[in-house]
Amino acid sequence: MNVYLYDRNGCERADRKEYLKDVEMKINEEIIENNEKNVKIRKESCIILLNKQEFMFGNTKEKDSSYEKRVIGENKAGNSNLINKIL
Repeated sequence: MNVYLYDRNGCERADRKEYLKDVEMKINEEIIENNEKNVKIRKESCIILLNKQEFMFGNTKEKDSSYEKRVIGENKAGNSNLINKIL
């Protein structure tokens, strides 16, 4: 039996909506590259290069020589503050 939900766009199947939400979450946290030292992650249309120690033990806001955070790309709005809120 198909379950339908009503929203502004009309009726959609409930399981289709859940599937789309799962796919969006997977896209928002896609790991692009993973090597011995660095992890490259795409979040919210951003590409972030994190030091592996920072990725494993939590993100720090301070800049040390051992912890480096570099923004490779920005989101479509050009707002890099979104990255700090996500991390």
